[in-house]
Amino acid sequence: MSIKKSVKTMDNVSVKGKVIKIEPGAQHEGRTYTQYVFFELAPGKIIDIFDLNMLLHPGWVGKDVSLTLLMFLSKVESITDEIYDISPNPNPDEHRIPTSGGHCFSGRINAIDDNHKELVVDIGVGDVMVDPLMKWPFSIGEFVRVCPSKVDLMDVIDHDRDHKNCGRVA
Repeated sequence: MSIKKSVKTMDNVSVKGKVIKIEPGAQHEGRTYTQYVFFELAPGKIIDIFDLNMLLHPGWVGKDVSLTLLMFLSKVESITDEIYDISPNPNPDEHRIPTSGGHCFSGRINAIDDNHKELVVDIGVGDVMVDPLMKWPFSIGEFVRVCPSKVDLMDVIDHDRDHKNCGRVA
């Protein structure tokens, strides 16, 4: 992976927050295959995240954790102001997958992966990976507004490595 003038690499991208609740997604014959995680990034800023690989378990609810998030198929636009923000998507039906992607994120581009055309954007409470819908040149340091079709959970960073209380069955 080729990273341009980055302050961050794709390997250490995360946001810290609190797991508020977990709801089942795809189910078949009593088994849950995907889930949605409601995650508080800052007081009153709760987003929903699609957890395809069921990385979080019920024992994580109420706990602070760092997550690696991918803003999937995102509409990305340059903004002139230096704004770090999380706000409801003004066009919630545009490129949106149900129950995920209901927010837009504004911040500064900290890194660009030339191979995959992914961006690392500092949204003020941490960094997120962004998969732009349109592949055009971006610049490190540029401020952008990102409106994803969904937010994917890519990794859980467990700082204390205490899995005894996270609900995981060995």
